[in-house]
Amino acid sequence: MLASETRSADFRKATWRLALDHQFTPDVLGYVSDNRGFKSGAFNTSVYTQPAVKPEVLDAYEIGLKSEYFDHRFRANLAAYYYQYKDLQVTELVAGSDFVLSERVNETPSNSQP
Repeated sequence: MLASETRSADFRKATWRLALDHQFTPDVLGYVSDNRGFKSGAFNTSVYTQPAVKPEVLDAYEIGLKSEYFDHRFRANLAAYYYQYKDLQVTELVAGSDFVLSERVNETPSNSQP
């Protein structure tokens, strides 16, 4: 049986990338960046009564160094980054009696570091 109710939602978010670099020497470059990514929200079409999944937002920060030595025969790069998620979306498999449903759900905020 199909539901007759129409559902809608607006999933818009601003995204950006800001990056700065500095050439310390002809062979050494340093950089920093601040990025915001967005994954649209969604409706779980398999379970119509559930609310829409909120949009996922990722703020990513990175700092790094790129260098070359020995007449450009050896390259050494170093980077550190930090990810901060808001409304992380994950796919959850739900076992049913005759089938398996795949649902998208929002998890609690999390951070990721290497």
